[in-house]
Amino acid sequence: MARRAAEAALETPEAKPTTHRVRTTSQLDLEARALCERRKFAHQAARWAFENEKGSRAACNSGLFGDPAVVTRNIVEPLIR
Repeated sequence: MARRAAEAALETPEAKPTTHRVRTTSQLDLEARALCERRKFAHQAARWAFENEKGSRAACNSGLFGDPAVVTRNIVEPLIR
């Protein structure tokens, strides 16, 4: 009986389920890559708008630089100025 109690004491407890979202390194890497791509598209859109004498709205709506929901006017407009 003492042996069972000693063995039970040495067992590791199971991890408690968490209610919050755990972010892993791979998720952070994916988010960082997505942000880098978004900024790259924004710079390309600003360059295109400046060279073609268009505004940020035309650059975003052209569809040449990703989805208009990803590259927005608020990102491109400061880069044009």
